[in-house]
Amino acid sequence: MGKIVTIHSYRGGTGKSNITVNIAANLAGQGKRVGLIDTDLSSPGAHILFNIPPEALAPTLNDYLRGECSLIDTIKTSSVDNLYFVPASPREIDVITIAKEGFVVEKLVDGCYQFLDDFNLDYLFIDTHPGLHEETLLLISISDLLAIVLRPDEQDFQGTAIMLDITRDRLGVDCALVLNLIPSYIEINALTEDCQKTYTASVLGALPHIEEFFGSKGIFSVQHPDLEISQMFQNIAKQLVLAVNNE
Repeated sequence: MGKIVTIHSYRGGTGKSNITVNIAANLAGQGKRVGLIDTDLSSPGAHILFNIPPEALAPTLNDYLRGECSLIDTIKTSSVDNLYFVPASPREIDVITIAKEGFVVEKLVDGCYQFLDDFNLDYLFIDTHPGLHEETLLLISISDLLAIVLRPDEQDFQGTAIMLDITRDRLGVDCALVLNLIPSYIEINALTEDCQKTYTASVLGALPHIEEFFGSKGIFSVQHPDLEISQMFQNIAKQLVLAVNNE
């Protein structure tokens, strides 16, 4: 059976969605069957990286959660072979409706398993809403690995400690870290070692602050495969496979 990997961050602005899409694309480029669900229903954005205009998104995850279609109906193909994507709706009315009325969290979990099984996926990535919410914790609880994306600042350091306490120490989910947006004055290897020691968690990769990547549209590592940061994503994907398979 395929593996479920949830990518999460304690707060927004960490580059979580961009990192999720690039890791997924790297694994798909290696011939793995990969799915990705954007469950950030209050501020969806992964569809931008797949270059799907809002008018071409329907049906979306929101339609599935309202019982208007099956999850399989919402799946979109991408420019990368073997990479399949379920978008959330960016329409204002859909975002407001979810915020006001909520949804049945178990239905979202059922959809994840259906996606995994019906498409015979090797990996299913779940891109979550930042922070700790009921649906996020339930998605994390069914995951084979939680990858926490964090920036090198005190708010993220403290928030990551809280998340590890809840998800790893209480829910028993394997966790790893991805460091992002590291400014040039911070020595990356030293930061990586400090985080591994402080959190007793493996660091899948550490990415410098590169404006072109942070503000990119499209799948950066596919568009610019020869750049150093794209090669970093190849290594992060490799380390993630080792971590999720406990190798």
